Amino acid sequence: MVTPKPTTLYGTNTRKAFLSSYHYAQTFLWIHDKRGVERPLLFNRPQNVVRQRKRAAILSGCRPRFLIVKSRRVGVTTQEQSDSYALCATQKGQNAVTLADTRDKTKRIFRMVNHFYDRSPPQIRPQKQRVNRQELDFSVLGSSFTIGTAGARTFGRGDTLQRVHGSEVAYWMDGRDQDVVENLIVGLTEAASHGEVVLESTANGQRGWFFHAVQDALRGEGEFTLIFVPWMIDQDCWERLRSDDERYEIMGDLSDREKWLVEEHGCVAEQIKWRRQKSNEKAMRDGRFLQEYPETVEEAFIATSSMYFDAPMLNTIAQHIGDPIETLPNGTAIYEQPQEGARYVMGMDPAEGTPEGDNSALSVINVETGVQAARWFGKRGPEPFSKLAVEVAVLFNHALIGCERENHGHLCLHVLSNELHYPRLYRERIVNERRQASMKAGWSTNQLSRPIMLDDMREAMLDGSFGTRDRAFLSECRTFEISNTGKPEARSGFHDDVVMCNAIAWQVRKRGIHEVKVSIL
Repeated sequence: MVTPKPTTLYGTNTRKAFLSSYHYAQTFLWIHDKRGVERPLLFNRPQNVVRQRKRAAILSGCRPRFLIVKSRRVGVTTQEQSDSYALCATQKGQNAVTLADTRDKTKRIFRMVNHFYDRSPPQIRPQKQRVNRQELDFSVLGSSFTIGTAGARTFGRGDTLQRVHGSEVAYWMDGRDQDVVENLIVGLTEAASHGEVVLESTANGQRGWFFHAVQDALRGEGEFTLIFVPWMIDQDCWERLRSDDERYEIMGDLSDREKWLVEEHGCVAEQIKWRRQKSNEKAMRDGRFLQEYPETVEEAFIATSSMYFDAPMLNTIAQHIGDPIETLPNGTAIYEQPQEGARYVMGMDPAEGTPEGDNSALSVINVETGVQAARWFGKRGPEPFSKLAVEVAVLFNHALIGCERENHGHLCLHVLSNELHYPRLYRERIVNERRQASMKAGWSTNQLSRPIMLDDMREAMLDGSFGTRDRAFLSECRTFEISNTGKPEARSGFHDDVVMCNAIAWQVRKRGIHEVKVSIL
């Protein structure tokens, strides 16, 4: 999954507690499982996968800040409670907090933690001073573990916490009041400035703080490491077969999606049978199955009817999304190494470069294959953005650059042409009212060209002629919608710069330097 760039090795105490809690939990803690049977806590495969990915991030030097997008009932909440309980029940001066989305969920979690305490061997059970406000206060250790409901109490910078767990964060405040949730998250992360913060949830549509945070993580932004837990790794998502004949029947009649699950994730007939039965349940229809039991992190946040790009199409593309094969020192993500003799085009969408403004973005596409070869986006003004674009264009066999010429594009084109003297700029044939023709550098995104370029981009994605593995592009496509005025654009608070630079690049590929557009001024 997506991991922020490591800084320095972080938190010796965090790593020690992380390792010791694993053995403590499986040695001393008991739970009631999904069937209501009391048994020792033995971590399942999803729990172990989460633990391994967290440990890898910590050992690589990332801060222990985790966003977990999960399938239903995979045991993440149980795992996080065992870690928090083990920390507070064995270490001095430790304070942990769990916040749930509802009061009923809070009560259930507290019953689980109390069961940890009551069922553990008396000789290793710390003295408990009192139970108050759903809090375990281990007075002899000076440690406490509090379970609360998001919004019922404000945790802020006045608290000092060593561990924070947020359960079903996408449903905090019923998925609304993003500013309130954000302020609560800021308070929690500040309180645990030297500890671990784990925020996990199933998806709850394309809204709220959790959705925004996941999109940031998919773009490689922010301080959180993103961990995805699909249903395919859960051993309970499995249906017994009646016979070998049923196995042959299922595996001989796979849909395209099921073939992908078999080829990419190793799913077997028992899992395919479970998936078919579960997705046909009345409660799981209308796309809800992929929200509750997602197969890619992108499709967990099911589409709204106002989406410009087709949701099933984006889900199909998501199957091929992956990390770049290389990231250049300037931050450019490389998805295809430059091929000798191949032709490339670049689309540039410039911005002012201010922290609060839009991103500048560029994309490189292979002319022959239609596959996206490279992408960069970030906060750079016209001049440094132009210099970076030339670096990338030269790498890709002196790609033909199509730079949007409106707004900040004028300065970019000046730098590209007059200062950097880059020879391969896309040009359009302009005809004025006097029928006088001239060639003008750059691509014009206007009221006439914008719908055409977006429709062409969408059509190329639908028929498979445009290929991409870029998470940032797919993330922006999912929040690109038709506004109340009928204009396709990014949802309020989101960006569309990577979408637009790809659309420009696609037009440059389509038209080329010899097929010029005629415009009337």
